[in-house]
Amino acid sequence: MEYPVLDVKATGARIRELRRANHLKVEEVARFMGFESAQAVYKWQRGESLPTVDNLFALSRLFAIPMDEILREKKERAEEPSLALYGVMAGLTHHVPGWYNQRIVFRQFRRV
Repeated sequence: MEYPVLDVKATGARIRELRRANHLKVEEVARFMGFESAQAVYKWQRGESLPTVDNLFALSRLFAIPMDEILREKKERAEEPSLALYGVMAGLTHHVPGWYNQRIVFRQFRRV
C-alpha cells in the first residue's frame, strides 16, 4: 500500500463545486469561516493551498458532508516528489487566529 497524497488542485475544484452546489458566494464562506477577507477561500479553490484541519472541519459542517468527501487523492504518484508541496503547505497557517507561530512538520519523502 502506498502513502496517500492529496491532490491540491482537485481538492480546490471540489471546494468550489460544493460551494456552488450550496448556492454560496465566496464571501459568504469566508464570513462563515471568520476570515477578514475571502483570499484564503480563493486560494483553496485555485489549488494554491489546502484548508487546515480545523477549517476543513468547518467546511464539512457548512456543506453538511464528512471531511473526507471534500479531499481528493492523487490517482498517480510522480516519480519525483514535488517541492511545490512545501510552498503550498507553508501557507496553511496564515489565516487562522492563534496559528501564526505554529510550525508545520512535513513527512519526509522517500523514494520507493
